Amino acid sequence: MSTEGKEVFDLSFVLQDSDSENESDDHPALELVDGLEDEKWDADEMDEEDVLYSWVSSENVSARGPMHSMLDLKFTDVPGSRVITVAWKPVDYFLAYFPPSLFKRIAEETNRYVSQFVAANPKLPMFSRFQNYTPTNAEELMVFVALEMSMGMCVKADVSEYWITSGLNVTPVYKKMMSRDRFICLRSILHFNDNSMCPEPGSADYDPMYKVRPINDVMKELCLQNYVPHENLCVNESMRYRWRTFKNQLVPSEPQNFDMKIWCLCDSTNGMCLNWKIHCGEKPSSNGLGMDVVTELSAPYFNTCRVIYHGKFFTSPALALYLSKKGLGSCGPVCLKRDDIPKALQKSPGKVDSESVLFYKDQPTGLVMSSSRSWSDRRRVNYLSTVHGNEVVHKRVTSRKSPQGHQDVQKPKMVADVNEFMTGVNSMNKFTTKYINKTKCRKNYLIIYDFLKEVAMFNAYILHKESTEKACSYRSFRDDVVLGLIEIYHNTGQPSPRVHSYDSTFVPERMRGRHFIEQMQEWKTPRDCVVCSDRKTRQRHQTSNGCPDCGVALCVGKCFKRYHTCFEFKLHS
Repeated sequence: MSTEGKEVFDLSFVLQDSDSENESDDHPALELVDGLEDEKWDADEMDEEDVLYSWVSSENVSARGPMHSMLDLKFTDVPGSRVITVAWKPVDYFLAYFPPSLFKRIAEETNRYVSQFVAANPKLPMFSRFQNYTPTNAEELMVFVALEMSMGMCVKADVSEYWITSGLNVTPVYKKMMSRDRFICLRSILHFNDNSMCPEPGSADYDPMYKVRPINDVMKELCLQNYVPHENLCVNESMRYRWRTFKNQLVPSEPQNFDMKIWCLCDSTNGMCLNWKIHCGEKPSSNGLGMDVVTELSAPYFNTCRVIYHGKFFTSPALALYLSKKGLGSCGPVCLKRDDIPKALQKSPGKVDSESVLFYKDQPTGLVMSSSRSWSDRRRVNYLSTVHGNEVVHKRVTSRKSPQGHQDVQKPKMVADVNEFMTGVNSMNKFTTKYINKTKCRKNYLIIYDFLKEVAMFNAYILHKESTEKACSYRSFRDDVVLGLIEIYHNTGQPSPRVHSYDSTFVPERMRGRHFIEQMQEWKTPRDCVVCSDRKTRQRHQTSNGCPDCGVALCVGKCFKRYHTCFEFKLHS
């Protein structure tokens, strides 16, 4: 790189020995990897040379020629699907990430939870949803999930509005698939793990993710098995939920201080979600939360010669050196005010309007840092990389000072690569948040369940798109998956009292057989008639008469007849 017109900075200090008597506070030999207590860190792999800084400015080393990257990675994997997708339907791609065995597990745990709750509460209220609960199964849960995903594409203010029977916004398909009360009941009692085995908070084996651990682990394993990612990967924050969950991270600058963060590792080429970490308030190791997140997410891809791009929150020399030991490249913006950056480099390197200035750490463990403002609009930015040298690319940017309205600049290649390959997580967020079920929920584990379900849908869409090479929008693919899940339910041929379809052969039990009205002697007080009484509209009609076979209160005459002959028997609905 030419040094004409550039100021030469005296940053070519070299610390040869960390125990040297000439050591000063301005140039400390920073111990980057001390205290690696976690088992996933191997302190023996970090050489003594890794903790010695010898940053040199590019002007002082220009005579040596071009600066090469620290790592010479040779990516050999063939990206693409690992599963045979011949003659697959769209629903099969979704079931590759959310398999039928998972639906069966959810049905078993949901039924188990209901039985445990009823046993622990023998005196349930009269109108409790557990009074007449019938066990669910995997096929019914497929319809339930299909309706949830469909609600994301047809947003309404409240769940009950999907079952309204009059007005311009009627959606009769929901009533044909499942009754309103059954849907709300399943949503409220949905469980994924055995509650009786859940460790108490504060115990040694307590797991904040216990309630969703089964589906979380199964989906992570399937995401790693079904797809081989491309060479460039990225790590970033996926989404932040504004709910008070676990012992969440405190964000004082936000109006609502408690957030639940989810970090994802995605393929930079297509946004395929490969791994994720849900922050549950656990304390980070001595290496910091940023380093813990990146190393945990990228662990399945160690020694695969891939490059991990990450944000400023994660970037540090310690992380870059550790990933280099594990056969991975690293690149991302860096904050110069970090404790592990020498103080001489924390000062602004060069004039305000100077060209790009690059620094590197002597081989064999060289880190290249770019600092420039000539192509930036407002302020100087800094990047740290183990896979780039001092290469630059030519870019044309807009400029108010130039008569032509633009100017040609030399942009460091590492900066251009970060801008190109850091879009994977953003691409995933664009799709997973567009049609997510917006039903209000106070249960934290259901929020995570909604996120995992959307990840399965998005990954299925990417796998379908690359396997078939057909132009298909995300919405149409989602519609096909919803119809496929409902078709699986109907192909089982199992009649269910939850299905209300006027054109089907199903007839409720109350409309079959012979029924007689009697005065219910066992009732201590009169009850509301289920046909003509509605307390919401202040239509209260009580009676001591009822049908002993159905166990409901009914007025003598029209109410009794309407209840046993009409599908929609309520007068005020």
